[in-house]
Amino acid sequence: MNSELARHIRVLRNSKGLNQSELARLVGVNPSYVWEIERGRRHPSKKTLKAIAEALNCDYEALDALDTCLERDLIEWANETPGVRELLLKIRDRRLDAEQIAEELHD
Repeated sequence: MNSELARHIRVLRNSKGLNQSELARLVGVNPSYVWEIERGRRHPSKKTLKAIAEALNCDYEALDALDTCLERDLIEWANETPGVRELLLKIRDRRLDAEQIAEELHD
């Protein structure tokens, strides 16, 4: 996760007078997860990031713009789009060459 997002979440939480346990309760996650997010060790899902924005009464789009986690975005895209997960697994496992990847993406 982008350290800027982690720092921003921590600053916002502190400015609202919340501790990590209180924010975790509002978001519906474990306090240790908030700790890991604020240290840049974990990447919140978009759903969790929206809940954090709501709990901190801040603009979700502004928080999301700070998050540059490509891995999380690819995972969410793969889970939401039929065929993408299989394609990404084939690419990861090097079962496709560049020409085959282009064909799969074209279809």
